[in-house]
Amino acid sequence: MARILWLILLVLVLFPSALAQEGLLTLEQAIELAMQGNRKMQSAHLAVERNDHLLRAAEAQRLPSISLQANHQRQLEDQSFVFQKGSLGTYSIGPIPSQDTVVAVLSGSVTTFQAQVAQPLTGLYRLNLGVDLQQGELDVAREEERLQRLQTILEVRSAYYALLDAQAGLVAARDGAEFLAELERVTGELVREKVALRADLLEVQARRLEAQAQVLQLENAFQTRCEQLNLLLGRDLATRFSVADPTGAQPPCPDLASLQQAALSVRPELRQALIRIRQAEQQRDLKAAEWIPEINLAFQYQRFSDSGILPDQAITLGLQAEWEAWDWGRRGHQAAAQSAGLEEARRAEAAARDQVVLEVNASYRRLSEARAGESAARVARDAAEERLRVATSRFLLKAALLKDVLEAQAQLSRSQREHRKIVLDCATAEAELERAVGHSLLEEEVP
Repeated sequence: MARILWLILLVLVLFPSALAQEGLLTLEQAIELAMQGNRKMQSAHLAVERNDHLLRAAEAQRLPSISLQANHQRQLEDQSFVFQKGSLGTYSIGPIPSQDTVVAVLSGSVTTFQAQVAQPLTGLYRLNLGVDLQQGELDVAREEERLQRLQTILEVRSAYYALLDAQAGLVAARDGAEFLAELERVTGELVREKVALRADLLEVQARRLEAQAQVLQLENAFQTRCEQLNLLLGRDLATRFSVADPTGAQPPCPDLASLQQAALSVRPELRQALIRIRQAEQQRDLKAAEWIPEINLAFQYQRFSDSGILPDQAITLGLQAEWEAWDWGRRGHQAAAQSAGLEEARRAEAAARDQVVLEVNASYRRLSEARAGESAARVARDAAEERLRVATSRFLLKAALLKDVLEAQAQLSRSQREHRKIVLDCATAEAELERAVGHSLLEEEVP
């Protein structure tokens, strides 16, 4: 009977069970939930929406402006105007007026209404530059959203892999605690049969208590990582779920030169840097456009009510011009500052290119190292499993000591932890490389 229990227990150790599949959350589902519920992603989307409205507002400034104005005034006292003889000129018929004339304006109310339609002419050049600048801000916001998307995917994948590692570690720790509990029971029987020493039983009990304490630590760490992932997904921290190993083949790692070229063409930071250069050029041109006089075509309609003197209405069509003739060198200095800003943007773009290549190179090397180490760690884990099986079998045949079984079990736990760590490093390094390149390694075409 004891041998049957040992064989069952050995299967538990060599083939760990999985946690309950209640609320299984796959990696693809986690990423999809993060794209919808992550707060940073929502903020990035709102920034795009805000800049889109600002672009539409800038475009509307190029259309004719329509303004309406109404005034209602009441004269509080009577007034009079004196027109002296001949004040309006002397003609063949004589002076006008022919004698001093007094015109009295009685107290009362006057209502005026004015409507004006003005279309910018020379200002269209400046307004078009403003539209281009705002279009650049919208493009920057869209690239920022892409950048936040890549960063969120990296954070979700890293958190998911860390949670997967914690879950596997918890399963292994529970199985190890069960193994030691059963070993403690069997050792107790051997002590009663005077085949094993009491010191052996105490050592097994100490190992079992340590394993149970480790299970508690891993359970707490697992819950903390679950809450961290829920936070990234933008949902209730108390949502319960379990995770599973991502399915699918390991993506191939292209050559370094191809990854560098792909990153230089799609990384949001580089696209933003190029947009900033274009914006700096537009800002320089916009500052130079301030020397151009502001000329508008204006149509104006005025209507007067109860004035007693003024005509009932007036309709005019003409040009309105405004120009700052002297600015004491202000615009020249501002234009020079914009030129300096353009050079600064160009230098920032060059630095960003070098930084992108540096990140791709570092991520590529880390992934290569992690994949090489994973094979060695997997072989070491398999060897530890075999050593535990052999030690257990020899112990049952009384051909090995209890400490040999304990050492083999401890070595298996260490090998399993090391293998899980290497697997986690591989997955994290792959996610970081995709973040550095700017797209998934499985994508054949660059977005």
